[in-house]
Amino acid sequence: AIFRATPTSGPPGTVVAVSSITPCVLPAGVTGTPFAEVTLARANTVLTRGHFTASPSGAWSGTLTVGDQAALGSDVLHAFCIASPQAEGAFLAYEDVSFTVTADSGLPATGADPWRWGIGGVGLLVAGVGLTLAGARRQSVQAVR
Repeated sequence: AIFRATPTSGPPGTVVAVSSITPCVLPAGVTGTPFAEVTLARANTVLTRGHFTASPSGAWSGTLTVGDQAALGSDVLHAFCIASPQAEGAFLAYEDVSFTVTADSGLPATGADPWRWGIGGVGLLVAGVGLTLAGARRQSVQAVR
């Protein structure tokens, strides 16, 4: 069984969208209101947890936020289908998804493309130097006359 998580890396505060690919459908003879429990964990320590109710088709989705207590490094997203809040255990275990906690740059994301602005700035700098040199040449030609 598989589920999707996006993104699979980011600093504390990152919102991770999770959703089923394999549906969370109750096995024959089992009753309840199934839900998925998704955790972000490092070793045996759960960093964040979410419960997402499955639709009649077994689809589920939601978001988890990487907590401030998450340290840099590799963590794992675990997901299980559970028949009901009173159920003793999971009836479906999903394949784990790796998540890497990265350093926070400390800068707000602006959506600007730094390369485009950097190249544009270099272009303006070159044009300014060219105009300055052209003006200096014109002055020296006038001084000679």
